[in-house]
Amino acid sequence: MDAILWDGQKQIKGKLELRSSAIHFCMVDFVDTDLNLKFDYSKIKGVNYFKIFDLANNGVEIKTQNTRNVFIVEDSLRLKKSLEKIINKYRTSNHY
Repeated sequence: MDAILWDGQKQIKGKLELRSSAIHFCMVDFVDTDLNLKFDYSKIKGVNYFKIFDLANNGVEIKTQNTRNVFIVEDSLRLKKSLEKIINKYRTSNHY
């Protein structure tokens, strides 16, 4: 799914892919490099909606032990629900 990695000031366009053991964010502007993000489901501590400019919940915040990343997506509801389902299934099958 199309997504924008957002830090409050800067935006990086890319694609979020929900793979078998991790979420991958591949940057559109840097396709020929290794500058991509990977979040193992086992490391994710929380997934929350995130309001952009206090207007709408079109952001999804993914928290790990030491980081917080916000992705702007068209369908934040679908992304959050999909992530929660995958994370819960992953934790259950791995006895977390």
